[in-house]
Amino acid sequence: MRYLGSPPSLRALLAAGYDVQAVVMPGPPGMTALPPLARSQPGRGDFVPLTVVSDDPLDEQIDEIAHAAGIPVLLASSFRRPEVIAAIGGYWPDVIVVSCFTLRLPRALLELPRFGCVNVHPSLLPRWRGVDPVFWTLRSGDQETGLTIHLMDEGFDTGPILLQERTTVPEGIRQTDFERELSERAGPLLVKALDGLIAGRIVPSPQDDRLATNAPEPVPEDYVVRTDRPGRWAYNFVRGVAPFDGPLLLDVVSTRERIPLRDAVSYSPDERQENSVEWDGDRLSVQFTPGVVRFVADSSPLVTSTSSHHND
Repeated sequence: MRYLGSPPSLRALLAAGYDVQAVVMPGPPGMTALPPLARSQPGRGDFVPLTVVSDDPLDEQIDEIAHAAGIPVLLASSFRRPEVIAAIGGYWPDVIVVSCFTLRLPRALLELPRFGCVNVHPSLLPRWRGVDPVFWTLRSGDQETGLTIHLMDEGFDTGPILLQERTTVPEGIRQTDFERELSERAGPLLVKALDGLIAGRIVPSPQDDRLATNAPEPVPEDYVVRTDRPGRWAYNFVRGVAPFDGPLLLDVVSTRERIPLRDAVSYSPDERQENSVEWDGDRLSVQFTPGVVRFVADSSPLVTSTSSHHND
């Protein structure tokens, strides 16, 4: 999951005075969690000297925050091994907080802390359960989304809700920028949810499964931009995912052409043009339904056709 929410959540917990006993991060295949370490005063005790390189060079490293606070960092490639559960259980956690973690938590770990396991999720559950909710928020053209703090069960983002916070989806925002904005909002909401859960002021609310939608890892066809959809949607989706996802393909429904796209520049909701696609160098204006969107094509545009060919 690409959501960049872990560092702000950890910083918020530390700022609120929570005694974070350990940080667990996904490790390479075959690695198990390291043995539990005795905690001393933050900044004075020993910690596991691990450096984990993020896929995003701009992302603040959660292990660096932990090291600065004297918090042990554990790596694990699986939670199915008894020694991993034992290593985490050795800290006797009251609550386990999960943010952007790529591994499923088994029942043995979910039942370990007395207040349960709490997850930070960047959507308004039960909408967009899964690994890539921000992508699907943009893909579906949602004008509103938000954050959910919920208790975890053995399902995937199906546990009862503690708190939610709504926010609008800004026009033309990049997915990475939006993820960072949501992550900064998540920290205070997480602290508020934990405070209420521990004090008994917040009663978890079951999700309505009838309203659930899924947010799986996107496949290539999910990056296709069809011209029979509104121009506003096409502009916002391409703007959102263009910098680091893809490949984005424009599907010109009237001609069955597919044109690789690099980015979206602007859109006019009520404009109409004579041709479906009008070129100006590597830029193109495209008629949608309704509206016209201006894109930057791939540096070496390859125009393909999905029409059938028959050999005699």
